[in-house]
Amino acid sequence: MRWIALSARAYGVMAIMALLFIGVLSLSQGAVAIEPQQIWRLLFWDSSEPNQQTAAIILQQVRLPRVVLGIAVGAGLAGAGTLMQALFKNPLADPGLIGLSAGGALGAVGAIVLGGFWITQSALLSVWLTPLAAFFGAAISAALIFMLSMKNGQIQAQTLLLCGIAMNAIAGACVGLLSYVATDDQLRNLTFWSLGSLGSATWTSAGLMAVISTIVFFFAYHQRHALDALLLGDNNAKQLGVPVEQLKRHIVMSTAACAGVAVAFTGMIGFIGLVAPHLARLVSGPKHQRVVPLSMLIGACLLCSADLLARVLIPPSELPIGVLTALLGAPFFLYLLRRPWSVSSGAKKTSSEHVTRQAAPFLAPKACTDLEQSVLDVSDLHLTLQGTLILRDIHAEIKMGQRIALVGPNGSGKSSLLRCLVAEHAYTGQIHLNKANIRHSNIRELAKQLAYMPQSTHLPFSFTVEEFILLGRLPHQEDTSLHRMNCLEQVLTLLELRTLRHDDYLRLSGGQQQRVQFARALIQIVDRPCGALLLLDEPTSALDLAQQNLISTVLEKMSLQGLTVVAVIHDLHFAQRYATHLWLMHDSTLFAQGPAAQMLDPDLLGMAFGIEFTVLQHEKTRQRFLIPR
Repeated sequence: MRWIALSARAYGVMAIMALLFIGVLSLSQGAVAIEPQQIWRLLFWDSSEPNQQTAAIILQQVRLPRVVLGIAVGAGLAGAGTLMQALFKNPLADPGLIGLSAGGALGAVGAIVLGGFWITQSALLSVWLTPLAAFFGAAISAALIFMLSMKNGQIQAQTLLLCGIAMNAIAGACVGLLSYVATDDQLRNLTFWSLGSLGSATWTSAGLMAVISTIVFFFAYHQRHALDALLLGDNNAKQLGVPVEQLKRHIVMSTAACAGVAVAFTGMIGFIGLVAPHLARLVSGPKHQRVVPLSMLIGACLLCSADLLARVLIPPSELPIGVLTALLGAPFFLYLLRRPWSVSSGAKKTSSEHVTRQAAPFLAPKACTDLEQSVLDVSDLHLTLQGTLILRDIHAEIKMGQRIALVGPNGSGKSSLLRCLVAEHAYTGQIHLNKANIRHSNIRELAKQLAYMPQSTHLPFSFTVEEFILLGRLPHQEDTSLHRMNCLEQVLTLLELRTLRHDDYLRLSGGQQQRVQFARALIQIVDRPCGALLLLDEPTSALDLAQQNLISTVLEKMSLQGLTVVAVIHDLHFAQRYATHLWLMHDSTLFAQGPAAQMLDPDLLGMAFGIEFTVLQHEKTRQRFLIPR
């Protein structure tokens, strides 16, 4: 079977039509059959005929709230799963991974087994005790996990995951203990509830869940670009102007609220939050602009389909929904994994090429004339990590248009210095970019004039080259689509990547990936190079000689427009060709700095690297070649 590549919008329309069809079918099917053409009339029917009055009551008070609750819970769980997978950068994450569903289950089981006295005291408590206990169980779990995973004011994703595993284990043990002491009636109720059901749906529960799911949708869609950046890693996302810690807190709180309310009203329903986001990515690609709405539509379709089958397979009995979601979803999920779809569609290419034809052929920023202006000032910089001194007594100044090669032995602090310059590490001292202290700068404004390329970038999901590079424009939210595509065309042309623009980033060679990573950093400041700073950590380690020469040419051309570059480089010959100045690091400090021609001295380099060099000099070009003895 061949799958037809469609646009994300087309898949969205198909999902909406499928959801409408499933909804109508759910309203018409059951112990009392209702013709689909009668549904609209019965919803607003006001007659005294007994047969139609009964059908209207069933439709209005039983089936419609159940369908609305199914749509809201399915969409909410899918949205929460999308947020969890972005937070953990893992397609296997879902709301149950960090113990939220388990906490809700423990609260509900405790109410069922231990709440007999309270249930007999009030008719209101008899209806709401279990949902309220489930909600508070999930909320308390979220609060505990949140506190335990905080370190120095930051949420540690790995600690969050480990806390979730521990919470799942504790809640599972407590649920098992309560099941052991439960009566037969309580055990039957507990077992059915733990497998999930929409049978207790009311307009109150459906309305509350719909509100929560809507909030989750608007939050996730509003943060769609930030979620894309989060897939690059926390530090890369920060460098793109994303308030990562604030975003993490909001993700955890949104997921906790959604999972808690869902567990409270429907019990334990798994698999939706895991499968729906992945199905959305398979048909639309990894960008959250498409994944968020499509995954929530798919989640609603999956849960409503499971509920329909639960009611009609063995009437008048009702099967647990959790069993059906696994039985329906798992085989289809495995089939999709065996037959991966291409994320690039013909419609998508056509749209991009259309913008390209409209775009100006090349951006031409004005050349900067004041090349004596200081761009970066570093004074008295020290860095200590986990009790180990990494950097000490760093003093440096960089002027506009300079190209700095940062060289030195392994472990001398080169990469750590770059991370301090992008405010990734908590250093002491002063770093000023264009006379502004980066410690006190707005991270989004800082990202507009400071770009950083790390040694490597791990992606959990498959982006196209074009999508990956365009992540670099995230700080420039004021961009028009035309300007953004202009910037893209320029970096694709400069780095000879036009033929790769629709290729899968994860399937590129190591050298091609490194060029794409360089393009992602370059596009961040390509339209405003004057006074901007580009930091590169080993940008040519995977490149052949021709591509190294290409990078050198691009950097030289951009430096004439005022771009300042600092690059960690191990190849001294490339450093000689690329750099105007050289910084030599040794023993956690700047051992020496100056013009590249003067710094490539065998005695100076020998003291830093601890080896002796033989010097060869070309007769015509006077270029020096340093060969270790």
